[in-house]
Amino acid sequence: MDEPPLGHGEPYRPLGRRAQILTILLIVGIGTTIVSLVSGALEGALLEDARQGHFISQQ
Repeated sequence: MDEPPLGHGEPYRPLGRRAQILTILLIVGIGTTIVSLVSGALEGALLEDARQGHFISQQ
């Protein structure tokens, strides 16, 4: 099957696969951001406990 030429004689190349890869990378990025936000909130709570004088174990 011949692909229709574009303005400069270049063949049309579907971008479906690249769109799938980009979607996966965006989802991974969003997931990483969510994990980072949760981790930061937990660290903030831990530091606040330490500031108030509560005992903090190494676990």
